Amino acid sequence: MTNYIGSLDDEKKLYQVLKKLGSLTESCSYNLSSELGLHHLHSKQAEYLKIIDTHPLLTSSALAEILKITKPSVTEIVNKLVGSGLVYKQQCSKDGRVFYIVLTDKGKKASSIHDLRDKKLAGNLCKNLSSAEIEALTRLIKKATE
Repeated sequence: MTNYIGSLDDEKKLYQVLKKLGSLTESCSYNLSSELGLHHLHSKQAEYLKIIDTHPLLTSSALAEILKITKPSVTEIVNKLVGSGLVYKQQCSKDGRVFYIVLTDKGKKASSIHDLRDKKLAGNLCKNLSSAEIEALTRLIKKATE
């Protein structure tokens, strides 16, 4: 990686482009949320749902450990997700004191919203860029994020 220190003009140009890309990303997220009937879904909630989706038999205690937050905070999060119809609590058949956090069908859709957004964004970019431009953009993003 080179140690090029760009000029303020370079930084301004990059800032403007990243701002536009951020707006496009937000627009994709909003449109998907609307299509899926998830207008109220916040980015953090989608993150929580993704964690729940990838951890079967997840308890509130385990979620608190993963998120590195307190159990009361997890209880508040889970209660909001239950209230939104995104998850439900399922009692363990072997130990009635244990409850698992399980995604509803609506929660499963919502848990994939970031992946869907990224695919939609990639599709939008592909419509406006040539193969050579996509290759160059991919190379530059990889280089910038290594």
